[in-house]
Amino acid sequence: MNSSMIDDRVAELRSFGQALADESRSSLDLLRKVEATVQFLVRLRARVDADCKYAATTAELVRACTVEKELDPDDSIVSIYESAEKQLQELHRTLRKKQDSARRTEELDGDHKDHIVNEYQQTIESVSYLHDELEELRWAVMNHDGRVSGVAATITSGDELDDYFKKL
Repeated sequence: MNSSMIDDRVAELRSFGQALADESRSSLDLLRKVEATVQFLVRLRARVDADCKYAATTAELVRACTVEKELDPDDSIVSIYESAEKQLQELHRTLRKKQDSARRTEELDGDHKDHIVNEYQQTIESVSYLHDELEELRWAVMNHDGRVSGVAATITSGDELDDYFKKL
């Protein structure tokens, strides 16, 4: 082997070593991002699940409430809940998009892909449940206030119902 061939081999060895280092660094960076995403989703899901439980328990309390006083006379609570429901819908859409992206990405494979896609799915389901429970709570408040205020008892015709909806 001549000096030129040895120089070529040394360059190949250097290039091979650098490629391995770069690929390893890239793989480690990806794994760190996957782990950070999974941790974020686990924390988000825990908070959403706690909020869901609170909303469900509170809706039960509102439905059982015998106090003859409106809970939300100015509809500010209902408005807040409607806004929160819209934000939950947006969060749901965003999580779906990110789940689809994780499913399609070529950098992830095997168990890593399955793990992150499953974490997204569990979080998406929790967000859906929270949306549903918040809607139940909103309706519990509206039904309670309608019963207490006598609004439901005063509507006796289609015209009165139309007038009521126009006020909303």
